Amino acid sequence: MRQRSFNDEPIVTSSNSSEWQFPNKIEYESIFNKIKSTFSGFATDFYPEKFDNLSATERQKVYEDSWTHGGCAFWLFAFSELFTNQEANDEAYAFWAEKIRARIHHPIKKDLLAPLKPIYAWGSKRPCLEISYYDVLNQTNVDIIDVSSSPIIEFTENGIKTKTEGVVPADIVILATGFDALTGGILDINISNGKGNSIKEKWRKGTKSYLGVCASDFPNLFWVYGPHGPADFSNAPTSIGIQCDWIANLLLKMQKTGQTRIVANENAEEIWTKHVQDLWKSSLLPATDSWYQGSNIPGKIKEALCYIGGVPSYNGKLNSCRDNDYEGFTSA
Repeated sequence: MRQRSFNDEPIVTSSNSSEWQFPNKIEYESIFNKIKSTFSGFATDFYPEKFDNLSATERQKVYEDSWTHGGCAFWLFAFSELFTNQEANDEAYAFWAEKIRARIHHPIKKDLLAPLKPIYAWGSKRPCLEISYYDVLNQTNVDIIDVSSSPIIEFTENGIKTKTEGVVPADIVILATGFDALTGGILDINISNGKGNSIKEKWRKGTKSYLGVCASDFPNLFWVYGPHGPADFSNAPTSIGIQCDWIANLLLKMQKTGQTRIVANENAEEIWTKHVQDLWKSSLLPATDSWYQGSNIPGKIKEALCYIGGVPSYNGKLNSCRDNDYEGFTSA
């Protein structure tokens, strides 16, 4: 395996996940209401006590419980200060590193996959879930090459040539090089507003939106799970459902009043974009090069692309706009 950039995120899934069962249908309504009230849009929220209010021993129990729960719990069900408090983040990283290093046998692999000192804030790159990832890396037929210190020079007929190792034979090459998140899918479509202006040109100097669902000067254009919404900082079905319901209700209102055109106002767009950026800058996230802010795409502007105020706050913003007769829009 060739590791391009260190990712301190893999977290273990629950050991009892096979015992999980779908809830009864009678519980669905309460679950759907619950997921709109939690930061991440899952049925469980951050630990209710603040990081500083608990002793180190008490905090370790919170980490252990969330780790045992599995899934995204260690990331989104422990302490909310993980994203804003360096001390809290460092402590969470130390717990994570101890857990992971205990599973890795080779000392060099330990330091490559779970170094004792964090390289960036834990959770500021997208965590991925695993069950046997480290078990496979422990196999004697699996090596890790850190291409940040020994970069790939070229692909050859028989393998891959790196600076230190030379040509490493390879039968199959799997390229896990990342993707253009949040804005890439929109920009890949040739969307224009009928006046000769494209969304690509509009976002050339930075992404702008209103409420994370639309852009000024592009009437009747809406998106879900895209830039400036909760998106990748939320449970996707939850945030998608919230946005779809809101857009659908807007369209029904327009249908009843005989309106056929609606567009976000530029001033409302500027205010929302600044709000998204200010939230991002108040966290530990900007210091990390991640696809959350487009850092993995050469030439792409590094910027806040996710709304990190949480699902309840975001839902409240949408509802406030609706309750104020869709403030920030012009319709006809």
